Amino acid sequence: TPSTLPTAVCVGVVVTPITGATGRGNFGWVQTAGACGVLTDNTTVVVGQPAITSTVTPGAISLITTTNIVVSSIVGQIMVIGPSASFSIVWLKIDS
Repeated sequence: TPSTLPTAVCVGVVVTPITGATGRGNFGWVQTAGACGVLTDNTTVVVGQPAITSTVTPGAISLITTTNIVVSSIVGQIMVIGPSASFSIVWLKIDS
């Protein structure tokens, strides 16, 4: 998600932002399933728990809570925990 206030559902994880800037078009690769390194916000994530789009850091995932599930999409499950504000491995389930 490009902001902390999602305007639509998450459709996948990209390696680099797809900006659609003039001359570059709107092309890119979006991963929707399987193991993927995903930026983790500053929350503590737990292996095996659902990962959701972050309401704190744009483009990141967070651990699911009763508060943030209302506004965020579940993207998969945490496989390997990375340091805070770094990358964790998530088993993506966006398209299933």
